[in-house]
Amino acid sequence: MEKDKSKLFALEIANFIKEKHGEDITLLSIGEKSIICDYFIITSGNSPIHVKAIADNVIEKCKELGKNVFRISGYDEGLWVIIDLLDVVIHIFSPMERDYYNLEGFWKGVSVEKIN
Repeated sequence: MEKDKSKLFALEIANFIKEKHGEDITLLSIGEKSIICDYFIITSGNSPIHVKAIADNVIEKCKELGKNVFRISGYDEGLWVIIDLLDVVIHIFSPMERDYYNLEGFWKGVSVEKIN
């Protein structure tokens, strides 16, 4: 996917996260530093049920758009759910897991955009 299209898709996903009241939504442009994907979206839910609700909404909306979900990890525990859409990877954390793994700190030097 072209980088501009990837960013528009990432911003659309951020709106799906907002629909379920995801907290502290952050978009990291990692494509210049990594071949993993173009963008990471990082957000938090306030409980495992909330984390799963955010994930469910993102998955459902992406399927409605005809976007394939490549892989989902961590859903059963609801502490850190990763949704891999190839060009965009979404990380939905519980607050404690987000603080512990500190992906934003790990990816220092990339473009960071807070989504409100």
